[in-house]
Order: sequence, then C-alpha cells, then structure tokens
Amino acid sequence: MTNPREHFAANLDILIQRRGLPISALCRELGINRTQFNRYKSAESWPRPDVLDRICRYFGVNARIYLEPLDQIERRAKVEVTARIDTSFVPAMPAGEFSPVTWAAE
Repeated sequence: MTNPREHFAANLDILIQRRGLPISALCRELGINRTQFNRYKSAESWPRPDVLDRICRYFGVNARIYLEPLDQIERRAKVEVTARIDTSFVPAMPAGEFSPVTWAAE
C-alpha cells in the first residue's frame, strides 16, 4: 500500500474499530457529513486541514495518519517516548529524606 489515501483510509478504519462507535455517531461527534466521511474511508477524498485536525484530535493521533500505516506510527511513538525517558541523572534519595508530607510540614 503506497498510496497515501489508502494509508489514511486504512488507518481511519482501524481507529474507528478501536473506538467502537457506529459511523453515524462518530460523524455527529466530529461534525462531519457522513457521505463525505465515507469518501475518506474509501480513499476517494482527502479531508481539508481543519477536518483532518478534528479527526486527529478526536482519535489522539497526528497527521502522520495521512502517510504511514498506523502500526508504524505507534511503534515509532513508543520508541521516541522510551528514548526520552532517561532517569540516569536523577539521584537516588534515601527513604523519608524528602516527601510531599515532610515538605508540607516544614
């Protein structure tokens, strides 16, 4: 699948299945005409930028859903989050030396 519209349509199908809502309810929540939404799902049409923004915000994804399969996007996101978590600089503290309870009491 190399056509970006096909990626978007496939990703949209996956996201809809995960949400578990009927298309009509989803369209109402998003404020998108159902006929137009079906064009996105069938790779016939692209959403305008403002509509894409609504879709992305609703499903908690970014605009990469236009270009890449969802599993690749999610895999990359996990790697990026894991790479950002580096606790090696945090010094170990003895128990009780600092806690919200002792801090609030001071």
